Amino acid sequence: MHKKAEMSELTSISFFTDDVERLLRDLYGDLDGDDLDELLSAIKLAVLTLSSYLLPELGSEYDNAVCADTSAGCGLGPDEGVSTITFTEGVKAADILVARARRILADPRHHSRYTVKFATALKMHWRKFDG
Repeated sequence: MHKKAEMSELTSISFFTDDVERLLRDLYGDLDGDDLDELLSAIKLAVLTLSSYLLPELGSEYDNAVCADTSAGCGLGPDEGVSTITFTEGVKAADILVARARRILADPRHHSRYTVKFATALKMHWRKFDG
């Protein structure tokens, strides 16, 4: 596991897939390499696809986090830049995430531990949360 540097790594789905990775490592040893990365990518894609139908708020949470990350330049190639539209969309996505996290923390009993962990992490790491 690496230090989480992007907002998308703090989402409910990412925390869930982190636990899946830990489970796989417990079962099969300290695996590294492309095979594990491909398996984890497939699991994340499956979870994202299912969540879009069953729990769309989790898919939206992840999509908004990716949008916010992109607006901050995360995941862009060395020759790519952030457009004004991308930046504006990222700010809106971040605002949506902050509002979601506030709702979750106001009544955490009605959310999964992964979602509460997302809201808590966002509150700890996002300066705009209290602003």
